[in-house]
Amino acid sequence: MPLLSTFGATSNKGFGFGRVGAGGSIFSYGYFDVEYGGWTGDAINADPTNAGTPYTGTASDVYDGLDMAIDWSTGKAYAAYNTVSQYTGFPYAGTGSTYAGNDNYYRFSGSRSDISGHSSSGIAASGRGMALGYLNDVSRTAVLMVGHVNDTHSGGTGGGIFFFQLSNGSFLGRMYYSHPSETLTDLSGVAWDGTHILAVCRTRSGTGGAFGADTGILTRLIMPSSISSNGNLTVDQHIEIPHKVFYGMHWGGWTTATSGTLYITDNNNANNVSQFSFNWATGTSALVGARGKYVSADANYGLTLDTKNRRLVVGGYSTHTIDSFGE
Repeated sequence: MPLLSTFGATSNKGFGFGRVGAGGSIFSYGYFDVEYGGWTGDAINADPTNAGTPYTGTASDVYDGLDMAIDWSTGKAYAAYNTVSQYTGFPYAGTGSTYAGNDNYYRFSGSRSDISGHSSSGIAASGRGMALGYLNDVSRTAVLMVGHVNDTHSGGTGGGIFFFQLSNGSFLGRMYYSHPSETLTDLSGVAWDGTHILAVCRTRSGTGGAFGADTGILTRLIMPSSISSNGNLTVDQHIEIPHKVFYGMHWGGWTTATSGTLYITDNNNANNVSQFSFNWATGTSALVGARGKYVSADANYGLTLDTKNRRLVVGGYSTHTIDSFGE
């Protein structure tokens, strides 16, 4: 269960729960700092009928990787595969701008380069899902978390979650997690819910659970205070979910002190994105509306939530097409 307590008048940086109150105080849902563009962590409910005008570009102006994360404080976007890369000049119109109906907003105007710790990490072309989160240290260090294609619990050269320091791109280390009865492989869904790391793989060794053969497993992990290279992350809980991930997912925000919503790509249909609801207190999940209710023009090689403009953003990689959905 998340640690939730109310923080003061101008902070959206500590654990908390609530909205902007009558007196102007801001109470946050979990921990989301400036990288999230002022988002307090309240639920963003994208409307599948409120789609923008799709944009198709090239590798020179659309992120060319599997999954994406946005740092609104620096105007950078990040993507994994073939390398863990950063894109400057994001969004195209500038970080102070607001979305105006056309998805060309999500282009980048600067350059693409590998982050500084990419080579030393050894992740090579094996990066998959990614998210921005915060260590449980005193300064709440911002980190970029990247899933690996191999088993989540395997040692040696593969598996686990790779952690990079966001401020300089340096590699901090890799940590693992495991399931008591299944092998989970291809970590293509990583998210941060403000208190915990969320992880979903594309494959599992079992035949399925409550939702049938295609069911997935979401693992909720405790964020450590520091990265112990090749160490183990502590599992808070495993939850069966209606389907496995394709490439990319993002926490959609809190609805109550123990429940919230998640956007996740659908491994059975690469053009579709579903919205799940979760209750951490009961360890349950459910679809919000129809499965794959957000349909894009092309395959969704990546998914992020524009927390500044409150829009679901999908697309990327070889399609170089971006679609978005607002509230």
